[in-house]
Amino acid sequence: MLSILTVNIGAAARQRAEVLLAWLAARPEDVFVLTETSNGPGTAYLLEQFRTAGSPSRTPRTPAAIAGPPWSAASRSNAPFTI
Repeated sequence: MLSILTVNIGAAARQRAEVLLAWLAARPEDVFVLTETSNGPGTAYLLEQFRTAGSPSRTPRTPAAIAGPPWSAASRSNAPFTI
């Protein structure tokens, strides 16, 4: 069974993103959907860490994403997923 966790991170700053990443790493869900992300350093840090760990990560490719994506997603497995 696939499990999904949705978390509103509220445009987390880098320091809060580090705490959030540690919390997410301890979670059992297969997919994380992060909402209210931004183009700030906290979101960039989370995406970088997910990608470095080999987790497929997606952000929307829309004009709104340029100003700040409304959500991001990452999967624990190396299997690609589509949102």
